[in-house]
Amino acid sequence: MSGTSTQSGDVGRLGENDMAKISKYRMVSSMLIPIIGPAKSENLINHIKDPYSRWEDQFQCIFVHVPKAAGKAISRSLLDAPNGTGHNKLRCYERNRQKYDAYRKVSVVRNPWDRLVSAFFYLRSLDARSNGGAFFRRHIGSDVEFQTFIQRLENPDYRQTILEWEHFTPQKRFLVRRDGQLGVDFIARFESLPSDFETMKTMINPEASDLARVNASKRDSYENYYDESLKSIVRSAYAEDIDAFEYTF
Repeated sequence: MSGTSTQSGDVGRLGENDMAKISKYRMVSSMLIPIIGPAKSENLINHIKDPYSRWEDQFQCIFVHVPKAAGKAISRSLLDAPNGTGHNKLRCYERNRQKYDAYRKVSVVRNPWDRLVSAFFYLRSLDARSNGGAFFRRHIGSDVEFQTFIQRLENPDYRQTILEWEHFTPQKRFLVRRDGQLGVDFIARFESLPSDFETMKTMINPEASDLARVNASKRDSYENYYDESLKSIVRSAYAEDIDAFEYTF
């Protein structure tokens, strides 16, 4: 699972309960993928599992980790969570009203055109045995170029399938309450992260370490991947993010 894979050096910082949960989710995921596919498997497990971990409880903070928006770096630096806190939507945290009402809520969003480039190349780099790698190969194809992928998003059915995967899901859907309204106390921006992270530290953990750099990919600036036609397709596919967070290309 994308939210439960461990990196070398992190295992020693995870407790036995943490590792047991990871193993359980991996086992369930491996059983579900052949039946319902990697996207529905990932979304189902993220929906039914307890989104709270000891890091949220320690800092009384809900960090909504939007995929490909510096979430793992924030989790590690702000909450000292060695492997992040998972891609849990805000409405999943609402199930525990006592914690939800008491904890501060923060997140990070990113320019949709930029995030889409980052997500595409990140997923393409994953092993096919991972959920993300399996989804990419099944629905996009390891030999498909980015521009071709964007053109295919003009097909409504294909777009719906792609947006089910968490790395492609519009960011607003992670940050709304069950009533459909944005429910986060502070939304940082990837584009101004150094200064916004200082605000997060003041709110959540003044003793937090410097912002880590995690999962950064080496590629061209996102603007170089688009022409006017491709920009328009993304503008349509991610209209809810562009409107909610007032992004422009």
